[in-house]
Amino acid sequence: MRYAKGSVAVSVSRDVPALLQVRNSKFVTHEQLFEFMKSAGYEYSRKSFNWRVSRLLGSGLIAIPPGNHGRGGAVYSITTSGLLHLEDHGEFATVLNSKTEHRPHPVQVHHAIELNRIHLALVRSGVLAAWRSDVETASANTISSAPLGKDYDAVVDVWNGDTLARFGLEYERTLKSARQYNKDTFCSRNPRSHRLHSLSRIRFRGRPSSRP
Repeated sequence: MRYAKGSVAVSVSRDVPALLQVRNSKFVTHEQLFEFMKSAGYEYSRKSFNWRVSRLLGSGLIAIPPGNHGRGGAVYSITTSGLLHLEDHGEFATVLNSKTEHRPHPVQVHHAIELNRIHLALVRSGVLAAWRSDVETASANTISSAPLGKDYDAVVDVWNGDTLARFGLEYERTLKSARQYNKDTFCSRNPRSHRLHSLSRIRFRGRPSSRP
């Protein structure tokens, strides 16, 4: 079957997972995206991955945000076209979709990349059971009858021996006031929130790793 010039056939098994990762990360470096795809079993060949990313870029499904982010390599974000293709395959997020007017701003690049570092560090350690990004948890909160008390940067499940533990993660590049910390703590202990009184919270400051 031949496709119209300029069109792209989206692969459910390879392209959709890559687009989902870019969307959920908001911003992700080329190296981080390759490691995400490789660790999840979607990619094994660097050459094949580079071809796929080049194809997604050329088709306008992902884009390189403007500015020099000091990463020594490409940084990607999802486009409206990319979001439309995800939605065509049943992947919809209420807080970041094809009709969202205010998209993640390039000023968030560094924060997103550091969160990816933490995510990948947990993957490498072998303890990660599940990672739900703020795009996923915030979207769930908008439609849940018992939402979390706040939108975390991620809600993470990890293995502690034979026990599965869950915590809300906040990565902070700048310090908050003591008053703001107290406000967040009160929010996280609100018994009316969805089990958030039993959800531990971990804050990371600075770079968790020198790796991508």
